Amino acid sequence: MRLFVVVVVAYSVFPGFSSAQRIDPLCTSGPDALTNLLGGYPVPQTCVDVPVVDDDGTVTTTVTERCFYTYMPASCAASGATIPLVVDIHGVYGCPTILPLYTGWIEQAENDCFAVMMPASSMDPGFTQSCWNLPGYAADPTFGTPDGNNVLTTPCCCATPEEEALGLTSDDPNPDDTAFIKIAIDTLLATFPATTPGVNLSLDPDRVYMAGHSNGCMTSLAMAAKHPEMVAAVCCHAGALITPFDSEGYAESPVPIWLVHGAKDTTIPYEGRSVETPQGVFGWWSVPDTGRYLRTVNGCTGESVRQLTNETTGEVLGSVRTGTGCVGDATVEILTLDESGHQPYPTIFFPESGGSATTVATTPMAWEFCSARSRTPVEPDEKLSKKDKKSKKKGEKKKKDEKKADKKKADKKGDQNTEG
Repeated sequence: MRLFVVVVVAYSVFPGFSSAQRIDPLCTSGPDALTNLLGGYPVPQTCVDVPVVDDDGTVTTTVTERCFYTYMPASCAASGATIPLVVDIHGVYGCPTILPLYTGWIEQAENDCFAVMMPASSMDPGFTQSCWNLPGYAADPTFGTPDGNNVLTTPCCCATPEEEALGLTSDDPNPDDTAFIKIAIDTLLATFPATTPGVNLSLDPDRVYMAGHSNGCMTSLAMAAKHPEMVAAVCCHAGALITPFDSEGYAESPVPIWLVHGAKDTTIPYEGRSVETPQGVFGWWSVPDTGRYLRTVNGCTGESVRQLTNETTGEVLGSVRTGTGCVGDATVEILTLDESGHQPYPTIFFPESGGSATTVATTPMAWEFCSARSRTPVEPDEKLSKKDKKSKKKGEKKKKDEKKADKKKADKKGDQNTEG
Protein backbone atom coordinates (compact mmCIF):
# COMPACT_ATOMS: atom_id res chain seq x y z
CA MET A 1 0.00 0.00 0.00
CA ARG A 2 1.36 3.43 -0.97
CA LEU A 3 0.95 6.45 1.29
CA PHE A 4 0.83 9.90 -0.29
CA VAL A 5 1.88 13.27 1.01
CA VAL A 6 0.29 16.27 -0.67
CA VAL A 7 3.42 18.30 -1.23
CA VAL A 8 6.52 18.75 -3.15
CA VAL A 9 6.25 17.97 -6.80
CA ALA A 10 3.37 20.35 -7.42
CA TYR A 11 4.43 22.81 -10.09
CA SER A 12 3.37 25.80 -8.00
CA VAL A 13 5.39 24.57 -5.04
CA PHE A 14 8.54 23.16 -6.66
CA PRO A 15 8.60 24.38 -10.27
CA GLY A 16 12.26 23.41 -10.72
CA PHE A 17 11.27 19.74 -10.74
CA SER A 18 8.17 19.98 -12.97
CA SER A 19 7.16 17.16 -15.26
CA ALA A 20 7.59 19.44 -18.26
CA GLN A 21 11.24 18.43 -18.04
CA ARG A 22 12.59 15.04 -19.03
CA ILE A 23 15.89 13.18 -18.90
CA ASP A 24 18.71 15.31 -20.31
CA PRO A 25 19.17 14.63 -24.06
CA LEU A 26 22.93 14.28 -23.46
CA CYS A 27 22.32 11.24 -21.28
CA THR A 28 23.40 7.86 -22.59
CA SER A 29 23.87 4.56 -20.81
CA GLY A 30 25.51 1.21 -21.36
CA PRO A 31 28.91 -0.28 -20.52
CA ASP A 32 30.90 2.13 -22.72
CA ALA A 33 28.90 5.34 -22.25
CA LEU A 34 31.57 7.25 -20.31
CA THR A 35 34.46 5.60 -22.17
CA ASN A 36 33.00 6.92 -25.44
CA LEU A 37 32.35 10.36 -23.94
CA LEU A 38 35.99 10.64 -22.79
CA GLY A 39 37.50 9.73 -26.15
CA GLY A 40 38.15 6.06 -25.44
CA TYR A 41 39.76 6.44 -22.02
CA PRO A 42 38.46 3.41 -20.07
CA VAL A 43 35.75 4.24 -17.53
CA PRO A 44 34.30 0.83 -16.65
CA GLN A 45 30.68 0.25 -15.72
CA THR A 46 29.83 -2.06 -12.82
CA CYS A 47 26.32 -3.35 -12.10
CA VAL A 48 25.09 -4.69 -8.77
CA ASP A 49 21.93 -6.29 -7.42
CA VAL A 50 19.98 -4.14 -4.95
CA PRO A 51 17.26 -5.73 -2.78
CA VAL A 52 13.73 -4.43 -3.17
CA VAL A 53 12.08 -3.19 0.04
CA ASP A 54 8.43 -3.82 0.96
CA ASP A 55 6.13 -0.95 1.91
CA ASP A 56 6.66 -1.80 5.58
CA GLY A 57 10.45 -1.54 5.21
CA THR A 58 11.14 -5.29 5.03
CA VAL A 59 14.04 -6.21 2.74
CA THR A 60 12.87 -8.85 0.26
CA THR A 61 14.72 -11.48 -1.77
CA THR A 62 13.75 -9.67 -4.98
CA VAL A 63 16.56 -7.63 -6.52
CA THR A 64 16.91 -4.96 -9.17
CA GLU A 65 20.06 -4.24 -11.18
CA ARG A 66 21.70 -0.83 -10.73
CA CYS A 67 24.95 0.43 -12.26
CA PHE A 68 27.80 2.86 -11.66
CA TYR A 69 30.93 4.03 -13.49
CA THR A 70 34.44 4.44 -12.08
CA TYR A 71 37.03 6.94 -13.33
CA MET A 72 40.65 6.12 -12.47
CA PRO A 73 43.11 9.03 -12.84
CA ALA A 74 45.58 8.54 -15.69
CA SER A 75 48.08 10.86 -13.98
CA CYS A 76 48.88 8.32 -11.27
CA ALA A 77 47.36 5.06 -12.55
CA ALA A 78 50.60 3.08 -12.34
CA SER A 79 51.89 4.66 -9.12
CA GLY A 80 50.82 1.93 -6.69
CA ALA A 81 49.20 4.58 -4.48
CA THR A 82 46.30 4.09 -2.08
CA ILE A 83 43.89 6.82 -3.12
CA PRO A 84 40.62 8.44 -1.95
CA LEU A 85 37.24 7.96 -3.64
CA VAL A 86 34.82 10.77 -4.53
CA VAL A 87 31.22 9.74 -5.29
CA ASP A 88 29.83 12.36 -7.71
CA ILE A 89 26.03 12.04 -7.94
CA HIS A 90 23.94 13.63 -10.69
CA GLY A 91 20.65 15.43 -10.16
CA VAL A 92 17.08 14.92 -11.34
CA TYR A 93 16.84 14.52 -15.14
CA GLY A 94 20.60 13.86 -15.19
CA CYS A 95 22.89 10.87 -15.59
CA PRO A 96 26.60 9.99 -15.17
CA THR A 97 27.49 11.08 -18.72
CA ILE A 98 26.69 14.74 -18.07
CA LEU A 99 28.81 15.01 -14.91
CA PRO A 100 32.24 15.26 -16.63
CA LEU A 101 30.87 18.17 -18.69
CA TYR A 102 30.53 20.54 -15.76
CA THR A 103 31.23 19.36 -12.18
CA GLY A 104 35.04 19.47 -12.43
CA TRP A 105 35.63 16.31 -10.40
CA ILE A 106 37.40 14.48 -13.25
CA GLU A 107 39.91 17.33 -13.63
CA GLN A 108 40.37 17.48 -9.87
CA ALA A 109 40.99 13.73 -9.80
CA GLU A 110 43.81 14.11 -12.32
CA ASN A 111 45.35 16.94 -10.31
CA ASP A 112 45.17 15.21 -6.93
CA CYS A 113 45.07 11.48 -7.68
CA PHE A 114 41.73 10.08 -6.55
CA ALA A 115 39.05 7.89 -8.12
CA VAL A 116 35.57 9.14 -9.04
CA MET A 117 32.46 6.95 -8.85
CA MET A 118 29.46 8.15 -10.88
CA PRO A 119 26.33 6.11 -10.05
CA ALA A 120 23.23 6.08 -12.25
CA SER A 121 19.89 6.90 -10.63
CA SER A 122 16.65 5.06 -11.15
CA MET A 123 15.32 5.34 -14.68
CA ASP A 124 12.35 3.08 -14.05
CA PRO A 125 9.80 3.32 -16.89
CA GLY A 126 7.21 4.22 -14.24
CA PHE A 127 8.94 7.53 -13.54
CA THR A 128 8.98 10.56 -15.81
CA GLN A 129 12.58 11.39 -14.91
CA SER A 130 15.84 10.02 -13.63
CA CYS A 131 15.83 10.61 -9.89
CA TRP A 132 17.12 9.60 -6.46
CA ASN A 133 14.52 8.36 -3.99
CA LEU A 134 15.23 9.48 -0.43
CA PRO A 135 13.41 9.18 2.91
CA GLY A 136 12.26 12.42 4.48
CA TYR A 137 10.56 13.79 7.59
CA ALA A 138 13.57 15.39 9.22
CA ALA A 139 12.43 17.58 12.12
CA ASP A 140 14.49 20.44 13.51
CA PRO A 141 15.11 20.39 17.29
CA THR A 142 12.95 23.53 17.49
CA PHE A 143 10.01 21.78 15.77
CA GLY A 144 6.71 22.35 17.57
CA THR A 145 7.75 25.60 19.26
CA PRO A 146 6.14 28.97 18.43
CA ASP A 147 9.25 30.48 16.84
CA GLY A 148 10.85 27.22 15.70
CA ASN A 149 11.42 25.62 12.32
CA ASN A 150 8.09 23.81 11.99
CA VAL A 151 8.61 22.40 8.48
CA LEU A 152 9.01 18.64 8.08
CA THR A 153 11.23 17.75 5.15
CA THR A 154 9.44 15.80 2.46
CA PRO A 155 10.60 12.56 0.82
CA CYS A 156 12.19 13.27 -2.55
CA CYS A 157 12.45 13.05 -5.56
CA CYS A 158 10.81 10.20 -7.54
CA ALA A 159 7.18 10.31 -8.61
CA THR A 160 5.03 8.48 -11.15
CA PRO A 161 3.22 10.54 -13.82
CA GLU A 162 -0.05 10.11 -11.88
CA GLU A 163 1.54 11.42 -8.68
CA GLU A 164 3.13 14.36 -10.49
CA ALA A 165 -0.18 15.29 -12.08
CA LEU A 166 -1.72 15.52 -8.61
CA GLY A 167 1.25 17.29 -7.08
CA LEU A 168 2.14 14.25 -4.96
CA THR A 169 5.18 12.42 -3.74
CA SER A 170 5.03 9.09 -1.92
CA ASP A 171 6.43 7.10 0.97
CA ASP A 172 7.22 4.15 -1.31
CA PRO A 173 10.73 2.99 -0.24
CA ASN A 174 11.62 1.81 -3.75
CA PRO A 175 14.01 2.44 -5.21
CA ASP A 176 16.07 2.41 -1.99
CA ASP A 177 18.81 4.64 -3.30
CA THR A 178 20.99 4.99 -0.20
CA ALA A 179 21.07 1.16 -0.11
CA PHE A 180 22.23 1.15 -3.75
CA ILE A 181 24.98 3.73 -3.12
CA LYS A 182 26.20 1.77 -0.07
CA ILE A 183 26.29 -1.49 -2.04
CA ALA A 184 28.08 0.27 -4.90
CA ILE A 185 30.77 1.70 -2.60
CA ASP A 186 31.24 -1.64 -0.80
CA THR A 187 31.54 -3.42 -4.15
CA LEU A 188 34.07 -0.95 -5.51
CA LEU A 189 36.20 -1.05 -2.35
CA ALA A 190 36.27 -4.85 -2.58
CA THR A 191 37.06 -5.12 -6.30
CA PHE A 192 38.99 -1.98 -7.32
CA PRO A 193 40.70 -1.72 -9.76
CA ALA A 194 39.45 -5.08 -11.08
CA THR A 195 41.28 -6.03 -14.28
CA THR A 196 41.89 -2.61 -15.82
CA PRO A 197 45.23 -2.81 -17.70
CA GLY A 198 47.97 -0.47 -16.53
CA VAL A 199 46.22 0.47 -13.27
CA ASN A 200 48.10 -0.18 -10.04
CA LEU A 201 46.01 1.60 -7.42
CA SER A 202 44.02 0.73 -4.33
CA LEU A 203 41.25 2.62 -2.55
CA ASP A 204 41.36 3.96 0.99
CA PRO A 205 38.09 3.00 2.73
CA ASP A 206 38.69 5.75 5.31
CA ARG A 207 38.61 8.45 2.61
CA VAL A 208 35.27 8.06 0.83
CA TYR A 209 33.80 11.48 0.04
CA MET A 210 30.24 12.22 -1.08
CA ALA A 211 29.71 14.91 -3.73
CA GLY A 212 26.90 15.73 -6.14
CA HIS A 213 24.59 18.38 -7.56
CA SER A 214 20.98 19.16 -6.60
CA ASN A 215 19.13 15.83 -5.99
CA GLY A 216 22.62 14.28 -6.03
CA CYS A 217 23.66 16.54 -3.15
CA MET A 218 20.50 15.52 -1.29
CA THR A 219 21.59 11.91 -1.79
CA SER A 220 25.08 12.58 -0.46
CA LEU A 221 23.61 14.18 2.66
CA ALA A 222 21.28 11.17 3.03
CA MET A 223 24.31 8.85 2.84
CA ALA A 224 25.97 10.78 5.68
CA ALA A 225 22.73 10.59 7.67
CA LYS A 226 22.09 6.87 7.14
CA HIS A 227 25.61 5.44 6.71
CA PRO A 228 28.00 7.77 8.57
CA GLU A 229 30.41 4.90 9.26
CA MET A 230 31.47 4.84 5.60
CA VAL A 231 31.48 8.59 4.76
CA ALA A 232 34.60 10.61 5.60
CA ALA A 233 33.02 13.91 4.52
CA VAL A 234 30.36 15.48 2.29
CA CYS A 235 31.16 18.28 -0.14
CA CYS A 236 28.28 18.96 -2.51
CA HIS A 237 26.47 21.61 -4.53
CA ALA A 238 22.96 23.16 -4.45
CA GLY A 239 21.08 20.47 -2.54
CA ALA A 240 18.58 20.33 0.30
CA LEU A 241 18.56 18.29 3.46
CA ILE A 242 15.85 15.63 3.15
CA THR A 243 16.80 12.70 5.38
CA PRO A 244 16.98 13.00 9.20
CA PHE A 245 20.39 12.62 10.83
CA ASP A 246 19.18 10.21 13.48
CA SER A 247 21.06 6.98 12.73
CA GLU A 248 22.51 5.09 15.66
CA GLY A 249 25.93 6.40 16.67
CA TYR A 250 25.82 9.55 14.50
CA ALA A 251 26.03 11.94 17.45
CA GLU A 252 29.25 10.25 18.67
CA SER A 253 30.89 10.17 15.23
CA PRO A 254 29.36 12.86 12.98
CA VAL A 255 30.37 13.56 9.38
CA PRO A 256 32.09 16.83 8.32
CA ILE A 257 29.92 18.65 5.78
CA TRP A 258 30.62 21.37 3.19
CA LEU A 259 27.80 22.84 1.11
CA VAL A 260 27.59 25.58 -1.50
CA HIS A 261 24.34 27.26 -2.51
CA GLY A 262 23.40 30.19 -4.71
CA ALA A 263 21.38 32.89 -2.94
CA LYS A 264 19.31 33.37 -6.13
CA ASP A 265 18.54 29.70 -6.75
CA THR A 266 14.95 29.31 -7.99
CA THR A 267 15.02 25.49 -8.27
CA ILE A 268 15.90 24.75 -4.65
CA PRO A 269 15.39 28.23 -3.20
CA TYR A 270 17.93 29.54 -0.71
CA GLU A 271 15.12 30.71 1.55
CA GLY A 272 13.42 27.30 1.35
CA ARG A 273 9.91 26.48 0.22
CA SER A 274 7.03 24.75 1.94
CA VAL A 275 3.31 24.16 1.78
CA GLU A 276 0.74 23.79 4.53
CA THR A 277 -1.41 20.65 4.30
CA PRO A 278 -3.97 18.97 6.56
CA GLN A 279 -1.14 16.70 7.74
CA GLY A 280 1.23 19.58 8.57
CA VAL A 281 3.77 21.83 6.88
CA PHE A 282 6.14 20.05 4.47
CA GLY A 283 8.91 21.19 2.18
CA TRP A 284 12.56 22.20 1.97
CA TRP A 285 14.30 24.16 4.68
CA SER A 286 16.13 27.40 4.02
CA VAL A 287 19.91 27.15 3.76
CA PRO A 288 20.39 29.00 7.10
CA ASP A 289 17.96 26.56 8.79
CA THR A 290 19.83 23.64 7.22
CA GLY A 291 23.11 25.00 8.55
CA ARG A 292 21.70 25.38 12.06
CA TYR A 293 20.38 21.82 12.02
CA LEU A 294 23.71 20.38 10.81
CA ARG A 295 25.70 22.37 13.36
CA THR A 296 23.37 21.02 16.05
CA VAL A 297 23.58 17.34 15.03
CA ASN A 298 27.37 17.67 14.66
CA GLY A 299 27.63 19.07 18.18
CA CYS A 300 29.20 22.37 17.13
CA THR A 301 29.55 24.85 19.98
CA GLY A 302 30.24 28.00 17.99
CA GLU A 303 30.35 29.52 14.52
CA SER A 304 32.26 32.05 12.50
CA VAL A 305 31.45 34.00 9.35
CA ARG A 306 33.82 35.45 6.78
CA GLN A 307 33.36 37.16 3.45
CA LEU A 308 34.39 35.54 0.17
CA THR A 309 35.96 38.19 -2.03
CA ASN A 310 37.51 38.42 -5.48
CA GLU A 311 41.24 38.46 -4.79
CA THR A 312 41.89 40.87 -7.67
CA THR A 313 39.03 43.37 -7.39
CA GLY A 314 38.02 42.97 -3.76
CA GLU A 315 34.39 42.45 -4.82
CA VAL A 316 32.33 40.56 -2.24
CA LEU A 317 31.11 37.32 -3.86
CA GLY A 318 29.46 35.70 -0.87
CA SER A 319 30.11 34.41 2.61
CA VAL A 320 31.35 31.30 4.40
CA ARG A 321 29.67 30.27 7.67
CA THR A 322 31.60 27.65 9.65
CA GLY A 323 30.50 25.62 12.63
CA THR A 324 33.30 25.37 15.18
CA GLY A 325 34.02 23.19 18.19
CA CYS A 326 32.16 20.29 16.57
CA VAL A 327 32.32 16.72 17.89
CA GLY A 328 35.28 14.87 16.39
CA ASP A 329 36.24 18.01 14.43
CA ALA A 330 33.21 17.35 12.18
CA THR A 331 33.10 20.90 10.86
CA VAL A 332 30.04 22.22 9.03
CA GLU A 333 30.84 24.84 6.39
CA ILE A 334 28.31 26.55 4.12
CA LEU A 335 29.40 28.76 1.23
CA THR A 336 26.76 31.21 0.00
CA LEU A 337 27.28 32.76 -3.43
CA ASP A 338 25.33 36.01 -3.50
CA GLU A 339 24.61 36.20 -7.25
CA SER A 340 24.54 32.51 -8.18
CA GLY A 341 21.52 30.34 -8.96
CA HIS A 342 21.10 26.57 -9.09
CA GLN A 343 24.41 25.90 -10.88
CA PRO A 344 27.17 27.11 -8.52
CA TYR A 345 29.88 25.93 -10.92
CA PRO A 346 31.85 28.23 -13.23
CA THR A 347 31.34 25.81 -16.16
CA ILE A 348 27.54 25.81 -16.49
CA PHE A 349 24.67 28.31 -16.22
CA PHE A 350 20.95 28.19 -16.99
CA PRO A 351 19.23 31.60 -16.58
CA GLU A 352 15.88 29.96 -15.75
CA SER A 353 17.44 28.53 -12.57
CA GLY A 354 18.08 32.00 -11.17
CA GLY A 355 20.97 34.36 -10.60
CA SER A 356 24.00 34.73 -12.83
CA ALA A 357 26.99 32.61 -13.79
CA THR A 358 29.64 32.34 -11.10
CA THR A 359 33.38 32.71 -11.54
CA VAL A 360 34.11 30.94 -8.25
CA ALA A 361 35.90 27.60 -8.70
CA THR A 362 33.78 25.75 -6.17
CA THR A 363 34.94 22.18 -6.85
CA PRO A 364 38.56 22.87 -5.80
CA MET A 365 37.13 24.47 -2.64
CA ALA A 366 35.00 21.38 -2.05
CA TRP A 367 38.05 19.13 -2.52
CA GLU A 368 40.15 21.25 -0.16
CA PHE A 369 37.54 20.69 2.55
CA CYS A 370 36.91 16.99 1.94
CA SER A 371 40.52 15.93 1.35
CA ALA A 372 41.53 17.19 4.79
CA ARG A 373 39.12 14.71 6.40
CA SER A 374 39.32 10.98 7.04
CA ARG A 375 37.50 8.41 9.14
CA THR A 376 40.93 8.05 10.76
CA PRO A 377 43.27 11.08 11.18
CA VAL A 378 44.86 12.21 7.91
CA GLU A 379 48.64 12.20 7.98
CA PRO A 380 50.16 15.59 7.08
CA ASP A 381 51.68 14.23 3.85
CA GLU A 382 48.25 13.04 2.64
CA LYS A 383 46.95 16.63 2.71
CA LEU A 384 49.58 17.80 0.24
CA SER A 385 48.67 18.43 -3.39
CA LYS A 386 50.36 16.37 -6.09
CA LYS A 387 52.62 19.32 -6.94
CA ASP A 388 53.61 19.79 -3.29
CA LYS A 389 54.30 16.07 -2.91
CA LYS A 390 56.63 16.19 -5.92
CA SER A 391 58.43 19.22 -4.47
CA LYS A 392 58.74 17.46 -1.12
CA LYS A 393 60.15 14.32 -2.77
CA LYS A 394 62.67 16.43 -4.68
CA GLY A 395 63.67 18.15 -1.44
CA GLU A 396 64.04 14.83 0.37
CA LYS A 397 66.12 13.42 -2.50
CA LYS A 398 68.34 16.50 -2.45
CA LYS A 399 68.90 16.10 1.31
CA LYS A 400 69.74 12.41 0.85
CA ASP A 401 72.22 13.24 -1.94
CA GLU A 402 73.80 15.93 0.22
CA LYS A 403 74.11 13.47 3.13
CA LYS A 404 75.73 10.91 0.85
CA ALA A 405 78.19 13.52 -0.47
CA ASP A 406 79.05 14.64 3.08
CA LYS A 407 79.58 11.01 4.13
CA LYS A 408 81.88 10.41 1.17
CA LYS A 409 83.90 13.49 2.06
CA ALA A 410 84.12 12.39 5.70
CA ASP A 411 85.16 8.88 4.69
CA LYS A 412 87.82 10.24 2.32
CA LYS A 413 89.17 12.59 5.00
CA GLY A 414 89.30 9.68 7.46
CA ASP A 415 91.24 7.56 4.96
CA GLN A 416 93.76 10.42 4.46
CA ASN A 417 94.21 10.78 8.23
CA THR A 418 94.81 7.06 8.56
CA GLU A 419 97.39 7.12 5.81
CA GLY A 420 99.18 10.04 7.52
